[in-house]
Amino acid sequence: ILVIDYENRAGSRSIRVIEILEQIDSKGVFKSFCYLRNEERNFQIGRIINFCQLDEYYQYLIKVGRVNEIRDG
Repeated sequence: ILVIDYENRAGSRSIRVIEILEQIDSKGVFKSFCYLRNEERNFQIGRIINFCQLDEYYQYLIKVGRVNEIRDG
């Protein structure tokens, strides 16, 4: 699971937590599950500004729907 700083076609940036589902194709696009939108989305590698990997515990909290426990303290 990765956290990406992503810029869309319109130039708007957002932070996304994604899980990659498919390899990058010849156009630089890959399918991922986006936790922000709670659905599968396609991302273009060239639009990623920055990224980092989540640690295992945080990944677990996201998958079981308990990530708000961290945000709420």
